[in-house]
Amino acid sequence: MLERKSQADALRRSDEQSYRMAATDPLTGLYNRRYAEAYLSSLQVNADEHPSAFSLILVDLDHFKSINDTWGHAAGDVVLCEVARCIQDNLRACDLVARFGGEEFLVVLPETTRATALLLAERLRRAVGKRPVRVPDVGDVPVTASMGVATGCVGTKVMNAQPSIYNAGSRLGPDEFQSVFDAADTALYRAKSTGRDRVVVSAA
Repeated sequence: MLERKSQADALRRSDEQSYRMAATDPLTGLYNRRYAEAYLSSLQVNADEHPSAFSLILVDLDHFKSINDTWGHAAGDVVLCEVARCIQDNLRACDLVARFGGEEFLVVLPETTRATALLLAERLRRAVGKRPVRVPDVGDVPVTASMGVATGCVGTKVMNAQPSIYNAGSRLGPDEFQSVFDAADTALYRAKSTGRDRVVVSAA
């Protein structure tokens, strides 16, 4: 019986490890893009009839290619990890942050209006640019970020739920989340094209 219990415990640990590997980015330890997409989809699928605001923040590091070109990809990896930690440290417990692309992060803010999302995004922007990232054998690497913010509505029931189901086959959607994501992406483009190191909020 003890041997069977030991085998069962080992199998459970293996399953948990496989789940974490499938749902997280191996470099930063954040949730990955596919998990974030599944999480967003689950919010809409489980939404009830009582609407509640939610917001998205897209975060993109400024001139990240030049960091890799100047100091090397190892330095770029250190910068990504430090920025990921900085974002996590400056969000609420209910918020979800994922590495969404190479140097792009997605922040999901449940039950959050546009005004509050702007305040949170500005706090993140200041925190990221507050001090350079110390990279071993390189020194201090200055980092700033541009951010796009957009807001939509979803039922309140799921906004209090913690993400628990990872569906490897999911894609961003349904339409409400896709439209909010597209609005945040457009706002991010405006932030990048009008000087960087700034937050732009979608008017939609």
